[in-house]
Amino acid sequence: MEEALKQILNEIKGIKKDISNLKEGQDRIETKVDSLSSELRSNFKYINDKLDEHYHVFELYLMR
Repeated sequence: MEEALKQILNEIKGIKKDISNLKEGQDRIETKVDSLSSELRSNFKYINDKLDEHYHVFELYLMR
């Protein structure tokens, strides 16, 4: 009986460690997703600004 309880306790400890690792991984993923979102917004703004700067070129091309 005591041996079975020790095995259960060891399994619970292993599960707690796995959960801790998953939480750390989730935190890293969330940080990377936040960084990616920020970078995408920045790049979109940059591209949008460049398109605005060159709008007249597109107008001339469409007028042909």
